[in-house]
Amino acid sequence: MQTHSSTSTHKQRVVLVDSIPAFIKSIGDELSNYSNELKYLGHAIEIEGFQKKFTNKEVEIVILNESVAPTQKPITLISKIWKVHPKAKIILITESQNMYLVRNAFSCGVSAVLPYRFDFSDLIDAIRAISEGRIYLGSYVEQDLGKLFAHEFKEPKELFSELDFKIFIQLALGVSNLQIAGLLGKQPSYISLRRKNIESLLNVTTTTELLQIAIQNTYIRSVDGKFVVLS
Repeated sequence: MQTHSSTSTHKQRVVLVDSIPAFIKSIGDELSNYSNELKYLGHAIEIEGFQKKFTNKEVEIVILNESVAPTQKPITLISKIWKVHPKAKIILITESQNMYLVRNAFSCGVSAVLPYRFDFSDLIDAIRAISEGRIYLGSYVEQDLGKLFAHEFKEPKELFSELDFKIFIQLALGVSNLQIAGLLGKQPSYISLRRKNIESLLNVTTTTELLQIAIQNTYIRSVDGKFVVLS
């Protein structure tokens, strides 16, 4: 008669946060049936539901579909998860093909990024990677972003024309559209249009986010409480 060791491999305790019924069923069923390396604890259809349902449970990995709150930024959703489980590793599911959103997701502490059209095997690979302390970028995301993300991060200075880069810097400093128009000899309506394009490309909506990008790329630095543009 064979005996089995009482020592078993630790199974990652996983929760799915998603609001799409078909997605919850398909992925939930897959996770429930996959018992090799994980234990599926269930799902929540919103962040608040997650906070209530899983407060007193040990959760190690959260699969977060950003569509649960499309008006909120991923970092907002992530922070709400960490209020309940500060050590949980997060797999972000996104439809974005914007390299800055993906880059910022990793900088905010996300452990893996997958596209909506991921395969279940891709999810398992992500769980394995983050369980070993590595980050994971889904294959389709990498294909969508191409070399812009996979091999080199292009800075705004490379992405924008010379004029748009000047506008970007002024916007980051908090200068109004009207003031920028005066500085560059353009119509305010033109600056407004360029601003929308700049924000769309960088996937941001506020001056604070523009400033953060400018500081991260060392275009602007704080000196004695004032922001200075670096040459």
